Amino acid sequence: MSIVPPPSRELIEAVRNWVHYDNMAEKLNKQIAEVRIARNENEIKVLNLLENSGLKNAVLNVNGATLQRQQRFVKSDLSWNYLETQLHKYYGQTPQRIDETVKIINFLQQQRTTRPQDFLKKSLPSQLNSAESIRK
Repeated sequence: MSIVPPPSRELIEAVRNWVHYDNMAEKLNKQIAEVRIARNENEIKVLNLLENSGLKNAVLNVNGATLQRQQRFVKSDLSWNYLETQLHKYYGQTPQRIDETVKIINFLQQQRTTRPQDFLKKSLPSQLNSAESIRK
């Protein structure tokens, strides 16, 4: 068995800082998620109230800013399932062509590159006990 030297003060301080900022980020991310949900709910409510009041195209002045109904087009997510469905449709338009959807999807998935990335993983005490019992 080898003797492990005690960690340096610099390492101890860096770990403390990381834990502090990780905890802070976790709390802030939760708050941000809650705020976004509330904002989105209120956006829907305001848009409905404007429409129901006959003010669909009104320009609202609020706290030095203007709010106005706008419209944007949101594209669907580009997923493997979406690609596969659309490629089947593409090949289905020309029945004389061989449907190579599966070959194309497999090729694309095999060409994706991966690389290792080191990171710190934080486990809570209850998770540590579970992980220790699994390792035994």
